[in-house]
Amino acid sequence: LGPDINESAHNFTVNKQGVIRFGLAAIKGVGGSAVEDIINEREKNGPFKNIFDFAKRVNLKSVNKRSFEALAKAGAFDTFKETHRAQYFHRDNPEGSTFIEKVLKHGASLKERQNSQQVSLFGEMDDAFAIQDPEIPVCKPWSQAVTLKEEKEVTGFYISGHPLDDHQIAMKRFCSVQIDFLK
Repeated sequence: LGPDINESAHNFTVNKQGVIRFGLAAIKGVGGSAVEDIINEREKNGPFKNIFDFAKRVNLKSVNKRSFEALAKAGAFDTFKETHRAQYFHRDNPEGSTFIEKVLKHGASLKERQNSQQVSLFGEMDDAFAIQDPEIPVCKPWSQAVTLKEEKEVTGFYISGHPLDDHQIAMKRFCSVQIDFLK
């Protein structure tokens, strides 16, 4: 199985179903300290609910933009059913920021607000003026070819499929010689 932000360990592991799960440290662009921070936070406070919860809870100094992008390309955020991989890289306009950049800014502002020692003028009404999560962009999911290309770039493997999967019917119909015959 591919990497999963809520299940993967540092290295490749066997999950409860007896299936091998891709390790977070094997994703290019995700450093060892980022992996340790992610796993420690998950073990301490439970699984991540969504991308905003993830950005709010992890150390954004070690789990930086590059790490977020690599995790998204590898499919580690696929466990969050309300988003798909293409949305993380979507820009509303050519000069605008990507959704990942918005999520990072949102997470940083939530952490800053949480760490702030300022006392609210309204006392306990701080939650009444909570910062709203950014809107999840609407865009088409990546094609299978783009998904596989991005996945292979950061993992070195095709995990969710293979580029020839779309051509199986043609290969079965037109390929009449087995490799054993060629020997």
